[in-house]
Order: sequence, then structure tokens, then C-alpha cells
Amino acid sequence: QLVGSDPGAASATAALTLEANNSLIEGFVIHSWLDEGLEIDASTGAGDNNTLRNNWVGFDAGENVRTIGDVGILLTVGAGGNTVEGNVVGGATNSGIHIRNAGSDDNVVVGNLIGVGPDGATPAGNGTEGITIDDAASGNVIGGTTAAEANRIAVNTDRGVYLHLSAGSDNSILRNTIHSNGALGIDLEPTGPTPNDPTDADAGPNDYLNFPE
Repeated sequence: QLVGSDPGAASATAALTLEANNSLIEGFVIHSWLDEGLEIDASTGAGDNNTLRNNWVGFDAGENVRTIGDVGILLTVGAGGNTVEGNVVGGATNSGIHIRNAGSDDNVVVGNLIGVGPDGATPAGNGTEGITIDDAASGNVIGGTTAAEANRIAVNTDRGVYLHLSAGSDNSILRNTIHSNGALGIDLEPTGPTPNDPTDADAGPNDYLNFPE
């Protein structure tokens, strides 16, 4: 366990920051931290092709919610090609998962529980969105084409998945279970439903792709 309430452990840094390539972070229980739970930071030039798998972020070993002071899992400053798989993320004061900055591209987020506990049902909402993408991050995939790849994104305070105006292009949101969040399940900024338009020629996050009617 990485427990922020342990003497000397609580500080305004992530519980675990990865600045390397081709690494596996698996099976951690992380809670009670003042900043992020898990972070991949590529500002030093490394932060690609890692896997974060089967970690509990925002819970103790007894499955009780324990607050994370910022984002549950953060991919930032060019962290690309990473896989976030099978984690349980709840109790963060900000987003459950946040992907940001140019070069934080082609990450895959699959099979996670975001806003609910390890049982997949107990409410453990994050303080804003379940998943946030912004600052030119592109080509990321949330979910997939099979049921096993779907994320369950539920009971978060705000939107399920939110793409800011600054988000890059080609961020795919596929076959997830999204429900019981405080706002839209999938929202392309500005806030609220974006009207469909003929020929879908406008620019914005994901080019304001028309929704099906």
C-alpha cells in the first residue's frame, strides 16, 4: 500500500510518479494522498508504453473510499502509448483519470471502474469528471470493441467523459458503461449537448462529431 497518511508520506506530489518507458505498475493500493494517486510524467523525455494495471486508487484494502487530493490517475506532458487497464479509481477530488498535453497520445484506457468501488456497484464518485482529456492530447482510446474493454464510469460528480475545447483529435470513446453521473455521459466542451449540424463540418474537440439520431 501507498498510504498518504503515513508519517512523512503526505505531500503535494503524486503517490507514485513514473518517468520511464516500458514499465508495469500493478497491484498497488493507494489512498489518502494530497495530490495524484498514479502519474506518468514524460517531461524528462521518458513516459511511454507503460502499463498501469489492477491498482486501487482512492480505496484502502478493505474497499473503503479514502480521498485522493487531486486526480486519481494522470498521464501528462507527452506520456504516450500507455495502457491503463483494470484499475479501480474513486474518491479523487478532481477527475478519476486525466490525459493532458501535446504528445499524450495513443493511450488506451480499458476495463477500469471509475467512480464505483471494486465490486463495480458501491458509489465512490470522483469530484469532477470520470475521465478528462485536454491540452492537445490526441488519438486516445477510452474503451474498445469488446465487452471486456469497456470502462464502467458512474456516480461521478460531473460528466462521465469530458473533452475540453483544447483536446486534440481522434479521441475514441467506445462501448463503455456510463451512467448516474452528475452531468452528460459524454460531453464535448462547451458544456451541454452540442447541436448537430449538416455535413458536420465544424471544428472543436473530436470535430464536434454529430451524435446519432
